[in-house]
Amino acid sequence: MTGQRTHTTPRRRQRRTLSALTVVVSAVVLAAGTVPAHAAPAATAATSCAKYVAIMAPGTWETNAAANPTAPVGMLATVGNALKQKYGNDIEVYYPAYAASAFDKGRTYADSKETGKSAINNILTSACATSKFLLSGYSQGADAAGDIAAEIGNGRGVVPAARILGVGLV
Repeated sequence: MTGQRTHTTPRRRQRRTLSALTVVVSAVVLAAGTVPAHAAPAATAATSCAKYVAIMAPGTWETNAAANPTAPVGMLATVGNALKQKYGNDIEVYYPAYAASAFDKGRTYADSKETGKSAINNILTSACATSKFLLSGYSQGADAAGDIAAEIGNGRGVVPAARILGVGLV
């Protein structure tokens, strides 16, 4: 069977990519050093802060401005669910609610992306001052999250770069 290529379906590639992203994001959280893999979820009080905030920016047409940002949606829902299951109350997972349209619903892609950036920045600025962030995005959400990461990395973001543990863009 030398010289034969195996064919990978788009769905299989998609699952592999999401699995890899879950492993990378989990590794970043573990590398931060404070959450052992076997840790039990901490008790949550109304005034407690999550150690980590994962932002999973959905792609085009996966969300809308009126969506619940705590409800898992889109391609990154699997990653967010896995993080929540693994880290329990030590992590909050958000799916920014924004226009997520492109050339429809009276919005341009650029206008829609700006609503995504604004939603991401709102999550960053409303989190506890001690929380560290995982920033990720899919499709248009990756475009918006990438811009936010670049702003933060260049000292022009709404939070200091030291609070960002990792960025994963699909």
